[in-house]
Amino acid sequence: MDPLFLVARRLPVRHGFTLRSGGVSEGKRASLDLGPAGDAGPDVQENRLRLARAAGLPPEAILAAEEDGIRVAAVHSGWRGTAGRIAEAAVAMLAREGDAPATLRAAIGPCIGVCCYEVGEDLAARFTDAFGAEVVRRDGPRPHLDLRLAVRRTLEQAGVAGAHIEDVPGCNACDARRFFSHRRDRGGTGRHLAFIAPGALS
Repeated sequence: MDPLFLVARRLPVRHGFTLRSGGVSEGKRASLDLGPAGDAGPDVQENRLRLARAAGLPPEAILAAEEDGIRVAAVHSGWRGTAGRIAEAAVAMLAREGDAPATLRAAIGPCIGVCCYEVGEDLAARFTDAFGAEVVRRDGPRPHLDLRLAVRRTLEQAGVAGAHIEDVPGCNACDARRFFSHRRDRGGTGRHLAFIAPGALS
C-alpha cells in the first residue's frame, strides 16, 4: 500500500505531510482529498479517518496536543507568509515558551519548487531585497522563486541551526502522481494536510 504521508527523518515528534494516494475520493480529487475545514463529504471523512489511523492520532482530531511538556508548531508559508517571515514568528513564539531557537528542529515540507514557481518581476525584486539574490532563479524568460530557500534563511536568521532544518522533498506542481496543486490543476483539486503533535511517530 502506498504511504499516506511523508516525514522528516530528523524531526523527533509525530508529524507528516500528506500525499494524494491511499484515499477514496474520485475524479480531480482522487484519492486522499482531505478537504477544507468544516466542509467534509463522506469521502473526505473517510480519508481523514484513514490518515488518523495511519498517524496514530485520535480519529476525532487530526491535529492533537498532549500535556507532556513538549511544544510543537505548524506553519503554512505561501509567498505572503514567507515574505511576512511567519516562520520567524513561530520561532519567537516557541522561544517565549522557553525553547531556545538553537535547540529547535524544523522541517520544510513539499511545496511548489523553484523549478515551477514563475513569478513577476515585482515579487522577484521583493524577495531579492528581503532574502538575497539566490532566492530568485533567472535562467529563463521569467524569474522563478525559491520559497524553500527563503524559509530556510528566515529560520536561520531567527536562530535555528542550519543543520537542524530538513527539507522534505517534493514539488507539488511537478509531481501530479503524488501531490494535488491548485495552481497546476486550475482549481477543483484535492487538499493536503500537514500535522504535528507531541509524541514519537509510531
